[in-house]
Amino acid sequence: IGETHVIIFKHAKSHIATLILRGSTDQILDDCERAVDDAVNNFKALTRDPVLLPGGGATEIELASKLTEYARTCPGIEQYAIQRFAETFEYIPKILAENSGVKSTEILAKLYVGHHDNPNLGFVVGQMQSEATQSNDITYETGDVKLNELYDLYVTKKWAVLFATKAACTVLSVDEIICAKPAGGPKQKENKGWDNDD
Repeated sequence: IGETHVIIFKHAKSHIATLILRGSTDQILDDCERAVDDAVNNFKALTRDPVLLPGGGATEIELASKLTEYARTCPGIEQYAIQRFAETFEYIPKILAENSGVKSTEILAKLYVGHHDNPNLGFVVGQMQSEATQSNDITYETGDVKLNELYDLYVTKKWAVLFATKAACTVLSVDEIICAKPAGGPKQKENKGWDNDD
């Protein structure tokens, strides 16, 4: 391969595979390596726990709407904490929309309105299949993520929510902050008037 001598052994029933990537520049090769690494990690995650959830923010909007409904049933100040927790789930579809150059407030409004009829409604970017027309159009819109085969791993979402919740609870449980003087060595000499013009 190029100027490097390579010996290739072929074995049909091997449990080990070697991939050789070539690219015209280091950046392209790095992108290819990252893509292969992502694909291998996705496959490993699917073999450990093959449970999938609707992607494109559909799961997060469903969680936000269910938590908002639950918050309305809670008395007192608890409902405000639950409501704010529900609003945090809006950030995933909001960030997906903003990164695509779409107005996130419009997408969130469409997701909330359409989510009552279709719980698989999410933010779909790219080639979207439409049930009515059976056409493939490049869009940045809300759509049925199940129809467009856009899924997220359950395990990833579970751990993301758990870790984010634990981090928030840790921050909220801090009741006192102690400020310490900066550590350092001996005091530096002060050169008074070093920048004065004489």
